[in-house]
Amino acid sequence: MISPTELCTKVQSSEKDTMFSICSLIHGEIFAITNIPRNLPITININSGKIGLLMDLENYAPDFAPDMMLGDEDNIYVLELSGHRLMHVSMLDRKIQYYQINCHKEDWGNFAAFVQYRNTLYAFPTYLDKMVKISFKSQNAQLAWREYPINKKNKESIKQEDDLEYFICGCQMGDKVWLFQRKGRLAVSYNMESGTWEQYEMPLEINDCAHTISYGEQIYILNAEGKVYAFEPQGMCLDEIADCSDEKADGGAFSRLAVTDKNIYLLPSLGSDIFILDINTREIKRYESYPEGFKYCAPEGWSKFHGYCEDEDHYYYAMRSMNFFLAINKRSGKERWIKLNFPTSRQYQDLYIKYNRSMLQESLCSMKEVLDSLKHPILDSENIGSTIAGVKIWEQMSLD
Repeated sequence: MISPTELCTKVQSSEKDTMFSICSLIHGEIFAITNIPRNLPITININSGKIGLLMDLENYAPDFAPDMMLGDEDNIYVLELSGHRLMHVSMLDRKIQYYQINCHKEDWGNFAAFVQYRNTLYAFPTYLDKMVKISFKSQNAQLAWREYPINKKNKESIKQEDDLEYFICGCQMGDKVWLFQRKGRLAVSYNMESGTWEQYEMPLEINDCAHTISYGEQIYILNAEGKVYAFEPQGMCLDEIADCSDEKADGGAFSRLAVTDKNIYLLPSLGSDIFILDINTREIKRYESYPEGFKYCAPEGWSKFHGYCEDEDHYYYAMRSMNFFLAINKRSGKERWIKLNFPTSRQYQDLYIKYNRSMLQESLCSMKEVLDSLKHPILDSENIGSTIAGVKIWEQMSLD
């Protein structure tokens, strides 16, 4: 069998335009922001695969690169990749507001967890000694910073071996958020009801923690090598239940888990394949049922799976690196690959121009597309073309 990674040939530009790393559910549709450098807002109909291009968002800033995302009725909340801001999207009145949350330490990877409890958001930074509590009243955000009980290192650079002591992963279980180190035995929980912290020493050391997810009464922990642990918080029991560490990849073979009633999916980072663990038999199989035409086409060094959202019955994994959208049923453990109906490159160009009126980048379009765009109705009506191209070039183009 040929690996999907080996099948990565040039895909249509509209497919590449649609790739996205995080997503959220709102009113039965997926809300997403396409991958950098475009950062364009779209929706996806889960049943039909139709993509909607959001042309009417007020105050949308295309320089906002998303990291983690939550959806709540008519609202979307997004943490910025750099850790500087929170974006609040009101889908009801199509307005966007930005709030400074001051969680920047690195260009990416600034958050261990982002959860919602009742009407409050909680952002847990990876490298700082504080968490951010965000509540909304009358569409206005109220921010409060609360110290972690530990994590109090304030180094100029965290690019050192001891950055492994920071909390890198976290997940919500009821009214608590659990945080785990990249490497070590230390774990902490934060009770969002009482506002109190507890600290624990785990029975086993977990090396290079990559993802945690709560399901039922347990928290499942994945490390980058492909080892899976089941953690039962009430009894502080931690068991290794799977080992796919033979799948070697520089930078980590695996990035995400999907836990169902029947099985557990191990989704690749820089590795090549998906593996499935049968919960009852503990048998591990390499997944082979990719749909016809499936390709991984992420830039070199990007993890194949990253963000996802979920409802009561399904996980939906962001189309970060592939040309299909993956849904996994929590009850049956069955997967469904959704082929999307991609807009044309010109339709994406219209959306790009809508939010980037004074900044057309040749790196995102061919030279012909850039020049054609200067006569786009949006730009032409606002006389922006002459500003971008230069007055003399614009005058000559206007004669054609």
